[in-house]
Parts: sequence; structure tokens; C-alpha cells
Amino acid sequence: MLKFHLFISGLLSFLSISSFAQIDEVKIHFAIDSTQNEGTTLKVTQNFTLEPQAKAFHFYAWANAYRPNSVLSEIKLMSRDDKLNFSKVKDRGGIKNLRFFDDKNQEIPFQYVNSELIKVSANADTRTNITAIYDLKVPRDIFTGYGWNSNGNIYLKYLFLQPAVYENGQVLEQFFKDFESLTANQTNYTLSFIKPKGTQVFTNLTKIDDETYLGHEQAFFEVAIHPEEQFKVIKTKSSEIIIGFPIDSADLPQVTQHLERQISFLNQFFEPLKEPVFTTRRLAEKIGYNYVDDVKIPLLGKYKIFDDDTRMALQILPVLFSAYTERSIHVNNRTNHWIKNGLSTYLQIRFLEKYYPHLPIAGNLLRDIHLFQFYPLDFFKASKIEFKDRFYFFYKNSLQENYDQPLTTPYDLLGNENQRVVSYYKSGLAFKYLEEYIGKEKMDELLKAFLNIRFNKLLEPQEIQSFFEAYTHRDLSWFFEDLIHTNKKIDFVISSVKREGGKLKLHVDNNSEYSGPFRLNGYNQNDEKIYTEWFRSPQKYLSLSIADSGITKFSLNDDLPLPEYNYARNFYDTKHLLNRKIKWGILTDIKTPQYQQIFVTPSVDFNNYDKFKLGFNFSNETLMSQTFEFDVHPEYSFGTTKLTGGTQATYNMFPNGGTVRKWSFWGGLQYNHFDKNLAYFKYNLGSLLLFRSPFRSLNRHHLILNFNDIRRNLPQNPTPIQRELKHYRLLNVGYDYWNFHIIHERRANFFVQGSNKFQKLFGEFYYRYRFSKNKRLGVRLFAGIFLNHNLKETTFYDFGLDHVSDYLYRFNLLGRSDTDGIFHQQFVLAEGGFKSNFNVTANQYLSTLNFEYPIWRWFEAYADAGVYKNRQEPSSFVYNTGLSIKIIPDFFELYFPVQSSLGFEPILPGNYFKRIRFKLNLDWGKVKEYRRRGRYE
Repeated sequence: MLKFHLFISGLLSFLSISSFAQIDEVKIHFAIDSTQNEGTTLKVTQNFTLEPQAKAFHFYAWANAYRPNSVLSEIKLMSRDDKLNFSKVKDRGGIKNLRFFDDKNQEIPFQYVNSELIKVSANADTRTNITAIYDLKVPRDIFTGYGWNSNGNIYLKYLFLQPAVYENGQVLEQFFKDFESLTANQTNYTLSFIKPKGTQVFTNLTKIDDETYLGHEQAFFEVAIHPEEQFKVIKTKSSEIIIGFPIDSADLPQVTQHLERQISFLNQFFEPLKEPVFTTRRLAEKIGYNYVDDVKIPLLGKYKIFDDDTRMALQILPVLFSAYTERSIHVNNRTNHWIKNGLSTYLQIRFLEKYYPHLPIAGNLLRDIHLFQFYPLDFFKASKIEFKDRFYFFYKNSLQENYDQPLTTPYDLLGNENQRVVSYYKSGLAFKYLEEYIGKEKMDELLKAFLNIRFNKLLEPQEIQSFFEAYTHRDLSWFFEDLIHTNKKIDFVISSVKREGGKLKLHVDNNSEYSGPFRLNGYNQNDEKIYTEWFRSPQKYLSLSIADSGITKFSLNDDLPLPEYNYARNFYDTKHLLNRKIKWGILTDIKTPQYQQIFVTPSVDFNNYDKFKLGFNFSNETLMSQTFEFDVHPEYSFGTTKLTGGTQATYNMFPNGGTVRKWSFWGGLQYNHFDKNLAYFKYNLGSLLLFRSPFRSLNRHHLILNFNDIRRNLPQNPTPIQRELKHYRLLNVGYDYWNFHIIHERRANFFVQGSNKFQKLFGEFYYRYRFSKNKRLGVRLFAGIFLNHNLKETTFYDFGLDHVSDYLYRFNLLGRSDTDGIFHQQFVLAEGGFKSNFNVTANQYLSTLNFEYPIWRWFEAYADAGVYKNRQEPSSFVYNTGLSIKIIPDFFELYFPVQSSLGFEPILPGNYFKRIRFKLNLDWGKVKEYRRRGRYE
């Protein structure tokens, strides 16, 4: 066996070395030329010794990305970051006064293929020397963390010219997107410069003297020049570590101890690194979600979730492990990012299993939050999640929301969240899944043999698969071709269990036809595991037969690291008819698949008729989406002393692939008051088709179809019109589109409504343009027309110019039937969208334009103009203008009318304060959506 391992290692090493006999040599010399008014500029002389290329050499000029309208700028805008778009000229980066020379000092012509790729015309059959001389305008560090800042710090990475990478003879085109996904050749670097007086230099190159630094077979290097000792250099037995985030000097002995242990663990798998390991806050932000930092609580100061010793160890862990794998594994960081990122996460899990096996993710909160001897967090399973399992739950959430992507998705095409959740967490869990299948000892042997091979070329997945399969003597095509290349949801179901002739006959459904292995566990009546076995079959239906040895409960994959789509169907209890018992909880929690969970949440609401409403919400909704969700929310109305509330059941489908991300069906009923002592009863059935948008696209759109049956109480001595409005049914079909681009925000919708009383069409388009850092111009167009209207004696179904006609009871109106008073002044941006009180409706057509223009901070000017028409009346034009204060934009705003078709409103008869309108949005679902903008996509 040892000879076999040596043969495999030697073969791959030979192939790797023979593919690239020599590697690039790059020598960089620069002088710092800083001026306060123009930022920081470097005078650069850069010499390249490169492998021969046909006709031309190519170089990346990523410093040119630091300008408006670049690929980087658009990426930032899609992440709702507009700093580069509105940057000052002195804060931007770029390469200027560029010239190329050959080894005879003859100038070489060049051209820009694009703003970040340069083509240098030169023929060479042997290794070639090319020299570039240029001015490097260093960007300010507010955009990516790289560059200069006002404290005199300079942090250099991805700014100097970089020799291009070639694949199959073609240049690999790469734009700088601030994703840390760029790929470069293994290069020997020589860097020389004279540091400014009073500064220190920190770099992952090896220091030769105060002016010279060397790097051996590195893809990239980074240099930090600081006037103060902001970084700490810690020397362990085998490595030198640069800590690029603040650490108190008093903590250095503890930090050193943790680094010794973590590096010792890494050296079990990797060869010790010769160059310093650079760990920075920038890298920590890329990895994200460690959740160990102290929390700042207003008025109370900092709260320590973990004690200082544990916090320091966990802060360093992901950054160090990621830096190690980044330095040791050479892959195409765009297409094969999952290899090094996954191994980094996998090794972190292994380290946590060894040294922090039962550390709760809630840390000290579990014991610190209490009342006498009552510890409320003990009631929540989420609080008992172990720190090492956080990767599982973050990926599980992405999977449940149907945001999962294949691991082979190029890094820059992963959604914002998935750059961490998929590239790091899912891939790390996949390697952990492989470990469970082949065994921990075999996995350790495999990784040690594999990671100690020095590859001088980009490593490909096919090479890894060949090595893994040869080493383990197993067919691992399910891992590399199914689990890695697709986003099939692992979804096994134990559909039935029968006892026949001393055997237990199980039927297992493989809903996604996933070809990988699954593990079946059996438990006795004392919940002791007495049976475990691996099975593998890509077939949709699988029949198993095992000995009846006292097993009373079965589970599938309940102890595997990679989550399934729906664990609730992975358990089968042969003794309980309902299969899953009911478990009660409060508020919400993570899913416990062995139980049917019901959560109880107190609720409070208010309107002018019910006054305060207090009640409880009974729901099965957990912290992650589910296929079936229900809620029942009875409330006591203090204004009427009656019971109100409603209930709804929803069935969600999450298609794997295709154009639909989520398809929901629901049915519900609602009982509330629309006027004093008058209630409505509403039945509704509906369906929503949420389309899948390309990841990293800000476009969202969906179709909605719903049917409403509404019955209203009648007052004493009702009029004929009130009798007509007692009972009505309505079908509503609509399309919604929105794009939350930070510069060009757009929303649009179109609806068709029909009943036995009327049919109408209406829609709106909203556009908001951010033309400077804190100023946005907004324009909204609304248009609606009745196809017919059989009940013209009432304005109940009309389009409202300044008050919405909410006959479907969709909006949270505090005084929907009020015609005067403070609650009548509530404003909803719907239908006409006017702010002045015209009390006008339209039963034929209505078309309006709404404008908003920023003045200063919260203050904006608004103007509305429109045309409306009622049947058998002439059309009318109206307008209004005024000032608004956006205290919490989109959620709490005030509107002060000034000039309108009514006149100069501040001097009109009556109380001006009754003309002031307010917007109050208490829809917490909207708040949640606002905070999620751009998160997964």
C-alpha cells in the first residue's frame, strides 16, 4: 500500500512539474510619491521574465477598476454600495504614463484589449524579459480595503501589473470585482522600495533587508505600509503570522498559544509554509459569519458572547485556515473556488470537533440571560446549536429558500450570500460527508498525501477525482459529478415499513434521484442505535429488507453533515400512528424533524374600531421555510369586547431549476372590524408564482392570483347601497416587478380585477434615481380604467385620488371608514397617491404622476398631478405640492401640503394640521424584505 501511495504522489508530481518547467519571474521597484491633494501615487518599474507566448503577451491592469462605470463599480452598485460611483477623482485608482521596453531597451507597442487587460506585441521563442514603467495611482481604501487612507496607511494588493493566465492557449479574461476570486500564475516575486520614515512594512513576502522582499511560487502578494504598529507579527515554531486586525499587546501570549495549536493542526495536512502568513480583517470579512466578536449594546457597552480566550481562538481560526489553503492550493479561483474554500471549512470543522466539540453558538448568553433560576433560552433548540454546526444551518437556510447553487458555479456568479454559504460552507460540508462515507482515518491519509504535492500549475477537479478514487479504491463519481456539479436536493423519504417473516421491509423514495450514498439508522424502544448501514442507488424507489432485531424507529441521514431538503420525512416510528408527536414552543425555533412543532407568539395590534387587540399566534413556521405552513391568530378586541383574528394555511413548492423559484398556494379566513361595531368576514384562496432571477441580478418578479369572498355586517336601518355591499366576490390577477438597484430603483405592477359589480384594469410604475450620494429623485405613474361599473351609486369600488379604496382589506389602515380625524390623515402610496385632501374618487378612469425631490437630509419636495373622470361628468385636472419629512424612509413619513388646486393650503379655512398627512408602515414583512435586499441574490 505504501508503494502505491508513493507511486500516485510521484506520478502527479511529475505531471505537474513537467507541465511548467519554469515559472514567471516578476521584479517590482517603486517609490512612493504622496501629495495631500492628489492622493497617493507610486512610481513603478516592473520587470517580467515570462514563458514564450505566440504573437503577444498580456497583462492585467486591475488598478483601472477603481473608477465609475467599471465592472467593479457596477458590482458595488448591485450590492447597494455607491461610494465608487460618487467618488472624487483623487480617491480613484489607475495606471498612467505606461510604457513597455524589451531586453534591449527598445520600446514595445501595446494596446488595451479592455480597461483591465493590456496586449503587448512581442514574439518570443524563449523566455522573454519585458520591462514596464508607469505611475500607479493608488485608490483610497474605502472601496475595497486596498489602497491608502488619511492615516498614512497603504495596503497594496491586485494593483501592480500582473502577467495574464492562459488556458488552452487563450488568455483568461478577468475583471477585478473585489471577490478575491482572481487567478494568477505561480510566480517568483522580488519587491524593492524605500519605506517612508516612521513606517513599518508587513507582507507575506520574505524579508531580505529593509528594502527587498522575495516571494517563491506565489500567485499574489500583499504589502501593508503603516506609520504605526497596527499589525502584530507572531513567530511560532514553524511559521511567522501577521495579524492584520487589532489585538491588545496583553493578549499576545494567548494569541501565540492559539496560533501554535492551530498551525500544529494544519501542519498535520500541509507542508509548513516558508513565507509569512498574512491574516487580515479584509480576509475575515470575505469569509464572514464567525459571530464571536463582542456585541455593542447602546448605553450598556460591550457584551462578551465568549470569554476572551475563546473569542481570540475563534477569531483567528477561519482567517488562518483560509490563508493556509489559499497559499497551498493553486486552482482557478473563479471556477474551482470550492476546492480550497471547501477544504478550509472542512479543516475548521475538524479542528472544532477536536478542541471545541460542545461549544454552543450562543456562548455566554445561555447562562447570562436569566431571571433568578429561570433560563428562557433553554426553551429554544436554536440556542443549543454547537459552534461547529453553524456551517450546516447557514447552508440549510439557503437550501430551504431555494437559493442553492452548484459548487461549480463560477465564484462571481454566486449570489452575495452564496459566496460564503455555497463556496465555503456547502463545499466544506461535502468534504465532511465524504469523510463519513470513507472513514476519518482514510480521509486523513488521503488529504495528507494529496496536500503535500506541490503543483506548479492550476489544479483541475478531474485530477483530484482521479487521485481520490485511486487512493480510496472507490467510485466517487457521485461526489464529483452529482454532488459537486449539480444542486440536486438530497431528499430521501421512508415511505413505509412492514414486518414480514422476521424481516423489516422498508420502502425508500429518492425524490431527486440523487446518486450518492445514504445512511440508514435503526433504534430500539430506548432510542439506542442498534443498526446502521450505507446504501446507494440512483433509482427513484428502493426496497430494503433487514433483520427484525427489535428496531422500533428508523432514520435516514439524521447524523450526516450535509442537510437534506426535508428531514421531516426521514423518520419512521413503527409504534406511533401519527409518526411524529406534537411539540409546543414559543415564538419560533429551528426545525425538529422528529416532531410536529407548534409555536405560540403573543400579538398586539391597533385600529380605531377595535382599539387595542391582544392575542396569540399559533404557527408551525420555523426559522427556515417549510413546504407546509399554517398559522391561527385569535385576538381579543378591547374596543368591541369580541374575538377577532384569522387563520391561513400555505403550501410551498420549491422547484429545482427552471424559471420558478417558489410556487405557493394558500387559503385563509379573516374576521375584523371595518367600522364601529361593524365587522367583515373574508375568505381567500390564492397562488403566487415567484420567478427565479439570475443570481446577482436585482430583478424580482412574480405572478399572483387570488379569489376573495367578503361579507360585511350591516348597520341598523341600512341603505340600499349598504345592502348591496353586504356580500361581494372578487377575482384578482396581477404581475409585480421590482429592482432595488441603488442608483436606478424600479418597481412596476399590473392588475386585472373582476366581480359581478365591476371589472377594471390598473397599474403603476415607480422609478427612483439617485443622482448624488444622498439625493434621489422619485417619479411614479399610476393609471386605472373601469371596463364596466354596475354600481355607480357608491364610491366604494372607485379609484381613490388621495385615499386608497381598500375594499379587499389589504392595507393596515388605522381608520379605514373615518371621514375626519387623525386616522383619516393616514397616507398610503397607492392608486392616485395625492397628499392633499381632495376626497375625490373616479369611476371611469384615473391617471396621476407623483414626483419627489430631495432638499436636505430628511426633507423633500413633492408634487402630484393627475386627470380623473367620472361617468357623465367632464374630466378634471388636479395638482398638489408640498414638503415631506422622511423620518424612516418608506416606513414613517410626514407630508405638509403647500400649493394645490385647492389654493395655498396653509391659509385655507380650517385647521392646517388636519391637512398634514402621515405614512405609517407597520408591515414587518416589508421591514424584513428591506433588510434582505441583495442578500442571497
